[in-house]
Amino acid sequence: MNETMTVISGHIETGQKDSTELLAPGDIHCFAADTPHVYRTTSFSATILVTIKYGNKDSLNEHQ
Repeated sequence: MNETMTVISGHIETGQKDSTELLAPGDIHCFAADTPHVYRTTSFSATILVTIKYGNKDSLNEHQ
């Protein structure tokens, strides 16, 4: 499973627990959705678009 996050407004820290990224409006970050991860705003609020691609490992590799 893959997760893609796009920041619309505000700032957010996100990613896998041991490897986060600080994102600003327009930034995009991708990471494995089936591992521990965090969403943490660094401003009062943030608007984000999150897309999660589900499937088993073999089917995800077929479509890349």
